[in-house]
Amino acid sequence: MRRRGRKLNNKGFSLVEVLVAMLILAIISVPILSSFTRAAKVNAKARRQENANVAASSVVEQFKSSSLNELKEVFNGNYSVNNGVYNFNIYNSVGGGGTSNSYTGINGEKFRVEATLEPSLYTAGSDDDKNYNNNINSYVNSIKNFVLRDELYQCDTEAEQQLRAMVGATAYDKKQVVKTTNINIDVKRNESSQNKGTGDGIDDYYQSVSVHMEYKYGNNDLYVYKKDVEFPNNYFKAASIGSNSYRISSALDSNLKDVYIFYTPFDTYSKTTVEGGTQKFYSNDILNINYNYGNNETYMNYDNCNVFIIQQTVVNDEYTDYKMQLNRSNVKLTINGQAKQLATEGTVSLSKTKGTSGPVSIFANIYKWNTYVDPDNAGGGNNGITSQSLLYSLTVKVYYKDEAEPIAEIVTTKVG
Repeated sequence: MRRRGRKLNNKGFSLVEVLVAMLILAIISVPILSSFTRAAKVNAKARRQENANVAASSVVEQFKSSSLNELKEVFNGNYSVNNGVYNFNIYNSVGGGGTSNSYTGINGEKFRVEATLEPSLYTAGSDDDKNYNNNINSYVNSIKNFVLRDELYQCDTEAEQQLRAMVGATAYDKKQVVKTTNINIDVKRNESSQNKGTGDGIDDYYQSVSVHMEYKYGNNDLYVYKKDVEFPNNYFKAASIGSNSYRISSALDSNLKDVYIFYTPFDTYSKTTVEGGTQKFYSNDILNINYNYGNNETYMNYDNCNVFIIQQTVVNDEYTDYKMQLNRSNVKLTINGQAKQLATEGTVSLSKTKGTSGPVSIFANIYKWNTYVDPDNAGGGNNGITSQSLLYSLTVKVYYKDEAEPIAEIVTTKVG
């Protein structure tokens, strides 16, 4: 019997069908490939931004860990000076074939880096009143220093709200408020440490900073707002410098901390005081600083117990052409329980006994602060922030190729 075979369909794709399929595939693939391209560009830009941030941080660390003279030597011929402002071109690779010097970051990414040291923000006070015009909102490392800034400013807002509620919104007059700020700085032996001579617990110490703010309305004890702020203690060990001899100093790593007080005057209405024909607006704010350290310990040596009072710029609310400033006579200093008369005694190397030197140094940009004489009344004391090598505003900018705007920028403070 004949078997009938099954007829198979061997028909294939026509050329037109193949072309249509390829066209459809191309239409679908274009946006997908475009998304991959965009993602690659975004990732490259993000990676470049991260590399620029790392480069900026590295340059900041280099500048903070080096003296100005060291930086000038390292970047010899690659910096300029104009009115005390230093502009550095930072590079770590030398270009060739017509290419300029550049800073090579992570993954070989090349940048153009500029660093500026600006001392004018910290120049000393003088008769032309440059000093109190400082607008120093620079960042100061709060890990290595005590920084009193935001807490003081925030309390001003709280106090005004509370006093307004006490007195009544319609009767409240800010001109009637007097603010007193007491800042206590103590360097003490850790109470848990061992007795002298029984072990290395002898050099356990801690530094504490506390602030008490009081706002009194109309000299009326019924209308008073008070606020206390305590900062975390700084625990450290004194450095051994010989047989039964130790040292405590902010010049040492992991030791004493400097204290920075960024102060914005609360009173912005005070009337004009005339000094030699020059009009100045003094705030009625009172600032008391109490610094206590164990100067009775014969085996302990203290130095560089530094306090920086950095007055912030604020304009008078009624006369906006004038800026408020702290009155140096309203700034009181007490060292180990003894009040210092700033009109006759200096603020550098103050000690408990007049006429002798000590470790506490108070620097300030308060008007005419540098006119005080030294503790020994020898004259010529220079106690303000006067040295251009003391504090700088450091700005580091990182550029990519020939772009006009930096892709990374850090503004901080360089000491020394």
